[in-house]
Amino acid sequence: GISGALPNVDADALKLAVAQVPEVLPTFDHCQFDALSSTPEWKRHSFSSAIFAMDMNNPTHTEVMCLEGIKESWAPPREEGYEVVEQALVASGKL
Repeated sequence: GISGALPNVDADALKLAVAQVPEVLPTFDHCQFDALSSTPEWKRHSFSSAIFAMDMNNPTHTEVMCLEGIKESWAPPREEGYEVVEQALVASGKL
C-alpha cells in the first residue's frame, strides 16, 4: 500500500481524491511551459526560440533533453487533451 510511503501524503485522502481513469486515455504532455498573459511577447518568443533551437547533437543540450524524455527535438505546443485534468481539478474542488 501507499500508507507511510511518503510521510507528507495522507494516503486516505489520496485514495478519495483519485478519479476514474477513462478507458481510452487522451494525449497528454507531461512537460509544458506556461506563461502569464502579462508576460511580454518578446520574452515568450525568446524562450520558444531557445527551446526549439536545442539540438540533441549538442552535448550541452543533450542532458536536459534526455531528462525530459526528448528523443529528437521539442514538439510544438498542443492545447487539446487537457479535459481530463480539468475534470479532476473540478472533482477535487480545486477549480
